[in-house]
Formats: sequence, C-alpha cells, structure tokens
Amino acid sequence: MSIPRIYIKPEDIDTCITIRDINTVHKTKNVLRLKRNNKISIFDGKGKEYLYNVETIAKDAINVKKEKIIMEYPMPKYRITLGFPLVKEEKISIILQKSTEIGVHEFIPFICERSLKEEPSSKKKHRWDRIICEAARQSQRLWVPQIKELVTFNDMVKFEHDLKLAASIKGKAAERFISEDSYDILIVVGPEGDFSCSEYKILEENNFKFIKLSANVLRVETACIFSTGLVKYFTKI
Repeated sequence: MSIPRIYIKPEDIDTCITIRDINTVHKTKNVLRLKRNNKISIFDGKGKEYLYNVETIAKDAINVKKEKIIMEYPMPKYRITLGFPLVKEEKISIILQKSTEIGVHEFIPFICERSLKEEPSSKKKHRWDRIICEAARQSQRLWVPQIKELVTFNDMVKFEHDLKLAASIKGKAAERFISEDSYDILIVVGPEGDFSCSEYKILEENNFKFIKLSANVLRVETACIFSTGLVKYFTKI
C-alpha cells in the first residue's frame, strides 16, 4: 500500500505538526482511512519531502511527528512560465491542473483586449492555489508552481525571460526557437478570438517568437496544455 502524500506550507513544517485543514483531515481520515502509527508523506512545495508518523487522530485534527527526510531536490534548472488570459473558471481549472502536471514553474494570468476583465476574488484565487497544490501532490512534484497576481497584457509582455514565445496559427515550428540552452521560458496563449493585431505587434516589439501549435484553431485551455508539453519535449526537461 502506498503512503498517503499531502502538502504543507514550508513555514509550517516542524518536528511535530497538527493538521487542521478540513479537506486534508477528511481525506486522510475518511477516504484514506489513516490510523494511529500509520506513515504519511508531507512535501513542502519547495523541494523537500518528509516521512511522518501519525501520533493521534481527533475529530478535526491529526497530529504527526517527523521521522526523516525522504527526498530533497534543488529548484529545477529549466523553468517554464505560462501566461494565460482570463477565461471562464472551468477553463482556468483545467489549465492550472494539467499544466502543473506537465511541469509549469509559474503562472501569469493576464487581461487583454478579448479576455474577461473581472478581477478574480480572493476566494477564487484560493481555489486556484488548491488546484495547483492538489495537481502537484497527485503528480509527485516536489516544487509547487507559483501563480502571480493578475496583470495587464502590456505589463506581461515586459517580463524578462531567456526566451519568450507566443502561440499563433501563423507561427513557425517550435523547434526553430526552443533549445536545451533555453533555461527560463515564457509562453503566452491568446484568448478566445486570439490576440488583436495591435497586441501581436506589441508581442513582436517585445521579442516574442511566434510558434505554431496546430493547423487547427485550438481552445485556450488546449493551447495552454499543448504548448507547455511541447516546450517540455524540446528542452528535454
């Protein structure tokens, strides 16, 4: 039987931990049927994973004690940042979940001419964080991706990266630009209806290279997932 794996913020990692998160307590008690003296794996999202022993289980809390460190990895050498436009919530959920599984290091949500414009609520941002953490847990990642605050398109294009890519049906083959020497890559995907002509001009002025993902028009969430997988493939990350 595999050892249950959960995420705890790095600042909360200690020799003894009282787990009070309602969802985590419910899952470990009622779904995984965790018992006293069972083992549990805890990762901090910053490259470390530990083995803990379950000391006590209460109605709304689980007390665990650290036994040893299981794994420790430095920050990945290659990093992919995904910029995506504000779209409907169900699409964002898919983008965050699947791109985390593939290996995105950081997310940048942005507003552009044809995207949604509403600032996400704190509740929605919390939900995004939970989706990312759960996807990292499930996919056995040690580093949990970060998601930046919402920015405008004009601010997003000015971020500095080794290589900046934008998905475009008129773009060129990705392998023309991506190499194993590209350590810090930003890829952005346009909204439904694509970037406007003026936005494409701004992307070009800010050193973005345009890559073609398909001969077909892809949905935003499909383009996000496929583009990150493509970058992973060509950089051998």
